[in-house]
Amino acid sequence: MPVSASIEIAPGVHMPRIGLGTHRIGGDVLVRCVHAAMDAIGDAGVLHVDTASCYNNEAAVGDAIESSSFPRERVFITSKIAPKEMGREKTPRAIDGMLSRLRVDALDLLLVHWPAAAKASPDDRAAHRVARRETWDAMERALAAGKCRAIGVSNYTIDHMTELLAHASVKPAVNQIEFHPRCPQREASAFCRERDIAVVAYSPLGVGALIDDAAVKRAAMAFRCAPATCLIAWALRRGVAVLPKSATPERAKENASLERASDAMDAMGDGDGAEKYCWDPSVVR
Repeated sequence: MPVSASIEIAPGVHMPRIGLGTHRIGGDVLVRCVHAAMDAIGDAGVLHVDTASCYNNEAAVGDAIESSSFPRERVFITSKIAPKEMGREKTPRAIDGMLSRLRVDALDLLLVHWPAAAKASPDDRAAHRVARRETWDAMERALAAGKCRAIGVSNYTIDHMTELLAHASVKPAVNQIEFHPRCPQREASAFCRERDIAVVAYSPLGVGALIDDAAVKRAAMAFRCAPATCLIAWALRRGVAVLPKSATPERAKENASLERASDAMDAMGDGDGAEKYCWDPSVVR
C-alpha cells in the first residue's frame, strides 16, 4: 500500500486508507484502471475498490478481479444501496444483485448511498425515515447472514447519523462524505471520530476543480508533487480514508512522504460555508 495504515472499521475488518473511486468509469476502461491499481500495489497490501449499484459498473469490477491474478481476499470491495433500492423488501434483493454482478460471496463494506427514499420530496421526513430504518434493518440482517463484512452509510449528515444511532443494533462502520479543503466537514468528522466511525472522503479533488486552485498549486510546487497528491495527502493527514478517481493510481505512492503539504491548504475551508461540488444531503429531512 502507498500508505501502509488501514482502518479497522469493524472487528477483524481492515479497510485500506486509499481506495479507487469508480464513479462514471465502466467497461474496459474500468478494468484497466483496476489492473493498474493492482500493479501499483504489487505483491503487498489490499486494493480498495469503491463502486455502487447506481454506477452500473459492478460487473466490470467483477471482470477485473476475475481476469487478474489478485486473490479475492486482497480486494476490498465497497458497494452502495441506491435510493430506489431502499426498503424492507427491495434492499435484500438489491444486495443479492450486487453479489451476482460482482461475482463474490460477500461485500467487504455495504453502504446506504443517500439518506432519502426515491421519488419522495426532500422534506418528506416520514418517508425518508421509514426508508432509512427499513434499509438499515435489512443491512443488519445481511451482515448477520454473511453477505457483507461491515455496513455503513454515505452522505449522512449529523442529524441523519443521530437518528440512525438511536435505533441501530449495529453501529455504522463508516460515513462516506464529500471531503476536501473547501469542504472540510469539521463538525461531521468530529461527530464520527467521537463515536469511532470512520470517515471516507469522496471527491477529494473537488471533482477536479481544486487541481487548479492557487493554494493547492503553491503547496504542490513547494513540495514538488502533483496537486492531486497534495489534496489526497491533506485528507489522509486528517485520518480519513480517501477515494481518488484516477486511471493512474500509481501517483498515490507519493502520499506518505508529502503529508506536510496539507498545512498550506487548511485555510481553504475557513470561509462562510463549505463549498460543495457534489450533492447536498442537508436538504433531506
